[in-house]
Amino acid sequence: MATLSGNKVKDTYQSLLKLESNGVTSSLKTVEDGSGVDSALKLSTDTVEVNGTLSFTTAPSTDSSELTALLVDGSNNVVKRELDSSAFTAGATNSFETISVSGQTDVVADSSTDTLTLAEGTGIDITTNAATDTITIANSSSAFKTISVSGQSDVVADAVEDTLTLAAGTGITITTAASTDTITIASSSGTGAPIMVVRPDANYALTGSGAFPDTATVENASDTRSYSINNPSNTKLELLTNQGVKTLAAGVVRIDVDFILEVTSANTDVEISIIRERPEGATQTTLQSVERRMPNAANMAIGFSLYAAARAEDVYLYKIYASSGAATLKQISSFTVTQLS
Repeated sequence: MATLSGNKVKDTYQSLLKLESNGVTSSLKTVEDGSGVDSALKLSTDTVEVNGTLSFTTAPSTDSSELTALLVDGSNNVVKRELDSSAFTAGATNSFETISVSGQTDVVADSSTDTLTLAEGTGIDITTNAATDTITIANSSSAFKTISVSGQSDVVADAVEDTLTLAAGTGITITTAASTDTITIASSSGTGAPIMVVRPDANYALTGSGAFPDTATVENASDTRSYSINNPSNTKLELLTNQGVKTLAAGVVRIDVDFILEVTSANTDVEISIIRERPEGATQTTLQSVERRMPNAANMAIGFSLYAAARAEDVYLYKIYASSGAATLKQISSFTVTQLS
């Protein structure tokens, strides 16, 4: 340690500290050496200011039981603050600054207090539990991956958002109602799809004999064979799309007769018989007969429906003839068999 003992002032004045002007006042004054070089210290009657770094030769000891601390406020003044014990017991905080998802843009925190928000996508629910610090991400959608029909190949979804398409077959209509999430599958005819519709391909005159087609010419299993009925000129009765008689399943059928006749002479009697028979030539059964008489020459409509229990492979035909007088069956006439069950 330097001493002034035995030294003249003129030889040591540079080592002495003094204020930049005489006397300590309420205004801060710079402490300088004898040569007028400023130090980092300023003094006033109530303030000490350090212009630079304040350091300790040996760091002060720490004690978590002392809760009073000196802090620097916004004006760079040292202030005393009372803290709670957590200020000294909390350890270092580890956190993620960047949230990365493969193939997506990184989510980077913009500040130390930034908030990460988890958003629910389609079919996803996110719930939080503050008490247990838990975030639960769950699938909220219910769906079938595989549509299975007995005897058919499974329809399996190829993607999360794959689309199942329902196609309407012959005699079937499919309607959707988005507001009620409803798909309705129904018969387009209301009571079932006609399995057989026969009509003459030309007008032909009725004879006086109710001839029935030979069973050998009616093939239940064929969709290419046509047949004649009470028609010497061999005019055909045919299906709308295919010729021949379609196979019927056991159940219930409805038979609709819609005949238009042109009566060309007075007192003409017309008789219609609906007949069921087996294709192999079993005994014929007359389901219903209708007879109409026209006293004068004029057009006449004969229409009726009947229901019958169908046996497997039953064939339904009709005989129509004029027992007296003369009449012609018009081409727009039809004989329809509809499978109901």
